[in-house]
Amino acid sequence: MVGKPLDKIRIVLVGVGAANVATYRLLIAYGVEPKAIIACDTGGILHRSRSDIERQQAQFADKWRICLESNGDNRRGASELAFKDADACIAFSRPEPDVIRPGWIRTMARDPIVFACAKPAPEIWPDAARSAGARIVATGRSDFPNQLNNSLVFPGLFRGVLDVRARTISNNMAIAAAEELVAFARRRGLSADQLLPLMTDWTAAAGVAAAAGAAAVTEGLGAQSIETRATRAAGARCHWPKPRRGGSADRGWPHCPAAVMLPCGFQWASAGFGAAWSISGRPWIHSRSIGARGPRVGATD
Repeated sequence: MVGKPLDKIRIVLVGVGAANVATYRLLIAYGVEPKAIIACDTGGILHRSRSDIERQQAQFADKWRICLESNGDNRRGASELAFKDADACIAFSRPEPDVIRPGWIRTMARDPIVFACAKPAPEIWPDAARSAGARIVATGRSDFPNQLNNSLVFPGLFRGVLDVRARTISNNMAIAAAEELVAFARRRGLSADQLLPLMTDWTAAAGVAAAAGAAAVTEGLGAQSIETRATRAAGARCHWPKPRRGGSADRGWPHCPAAVMLPCGFQWASAGFGAAWSISGRPWIHSRSIGARGPRVGATD
């Protein structure tokens, strides 16, 4: 869509809390070069000379690992310096619309991608991001195009886990779920304002269940095999309750049992939609392990 191949893309992560730590992990698992990623926290750009993080590396092991692995240019300084020539920005930071400034986006590469995922207010308003040159913009809110919401993932993901009696949820299972969301969006009609299924496209959950279950079986994590993906998707649709009628918040979505919904209070996928989006035909994803505690509101560290 924007002609940014995975092996050449440069990414800025704004905020290095639980959400973007997981984003970093899964981007690397999917094939993004660590040195092509620059992460920023409240102290500025992460690099191997960040002594404040090094002193706390036992407490922030993942953050220190990002310092050591990423930022191949060894950039240092304020967060705005990370944006120069970047192709994409993924922000899970403070819910304040001035966390990311329009001027920073103007320094990015051509046709930049901006995912401002803080809620209730994104790090930059979508119209401000587009006015500054962003080609694709997504937020966590339903009143803007491209809502990134964990509800796109967890009903189907847990359905797939339960169907094949999976012992855990792996990176490959998360990637499979993201790829299925992209495939669903493509079938519906992919565009700059339609990157993912809508929250009302609840049938996408059956495909996510099938994809996650298949990945679990392939990795040997599932104790129960199912013949084909089509059979698995059909089975998920058969077991999936019909959408509710009359409820405003739940309209268009199936009624999920409490045993499935409650663990999601920990936000398995943080903004855990498994943020799936397509760059030159390949999706990116975001997820977080079950039980991981999410960052407090406003946390960037």
